Amino acid sequence: MEKEQLRGVILFMRLLNLGVSIAVIACCVVLFVGIPNPTYWVLGFYGACGGCLICCLETQIKFFRTIIALNFGFLFNPMFRFMYYILLASVMASFNNLFARIVAGCLVGTAFYNTFVLIRYPAYRMMRDEIAKEEDKRIEAKLREQVRKEAMTAMFSNGSRVD
Repeated sequence: MEKEQLRGVILFMRLLNLGVSIAVIACCVVLFVGIPNPTYWVLGFYGACGGCLICCLETQIKFFRTIIALNFGFLFNPMFRFMYYILLASVMASFNNLFARIVAGCLVGTAFYNTFVLIRYPAYRMMRDEIAKEEDKRIEAKLREQVRKEAMTAMFSNGSRVD
C-alpha cells in the first residue's frame, strides 16, 4: 500500500516541479521579450537557468540525471532544496510584476511540499531511481524497435533510390 502511495506522491511532486519550472522559465522569457531594465537581465538569466535545472532534474533523463547528481547534489537534500527554491522565489519576486509574484508564491509552496515529501518518505530517492530505471528501459525498448523498423524498411525498400 505505501509503495503505491509513494508512486502517486512522486508523480504529483514531479508534475508540480515541472509545472513550476516551466512557469519560472516562461516568466523569465516574458521578462526578456518585454525589453527589461538591464538590472533584471542577470536575475532573469539566473531564474531561467534555475527553472531549467529543476526541469532537467524532474525529466529523469539518464544523461541529465548523472550530471545533476554530480554537480547539483544539494537538490537531493531536503533543506538545501528548500533553500534553493526560496532563493529562486526571491529572484522571481524581485521582478515586481504580478505573474512573477504568483510564480514566486508557487515556488514557496512547492518548496514546502518538496521538503515535506523528502522528509516524510525517506525511501523517496530509491523509489524515484527505480521509476527512472523503468522509464529508461521503456525508452530504450522503443528506440530499439524504431531502429529495427527503419532497418527493415531500408533493407527491403526499392533499390532504385537516387541521392
